[in-house]
Amino acid sequence: MFDHQNIILFPAFIPNVKDSLYLFNDTGMHHSCMEKHSLGSKVSAFLDKMIFKTRPENRICDIGGNIIDLPENYLFISLLTSDETDKLYTFNMMNIDIRNISIWPELQDFIAAAERFLEKEKWESIGSFNELEYVLEKIKSCP
Repeated sequence: MFDHQNIILFPAFIPNVKDSLYLFNDTGMHHSCMEKHSLGSKVSAFLDKMIFKTRPENRICDIGGNIIDLPENYLFISLLTSDETDKLYTFNMMNIDIRNISIWPELQDFIAAAERFLEKEKWESIGSFNELEYVLEKIKSCP
């Protein structure tokens, strides 16, 4: 890869090793190769959404609609699964103000989907930190 080549750099934003998009996690790829890859447009859409939603000015709670202005109240749910048929898919890329968890209409749906995903062993972390377990426990521990 040379400086004059158009390279896309992906951050470490896909925490599930078992996800089909994991091959793009924390890597670089020629733009032309990306356009030809069967998962290229899908991973690009997730990357764009992640970049947009994590900007401080866009940290708007998906539950309450409020701006999350304090870091200690901010919980971001990253890409949990790229499988559109899985119930957990609807919870990808969420900005959550933890003070709003108690009013979240889909709270029990999220917990059930996350627990089922873990039980079916659809999640694997590369290291000792399991992001899905962390998010699940964080959400369950909020009053």
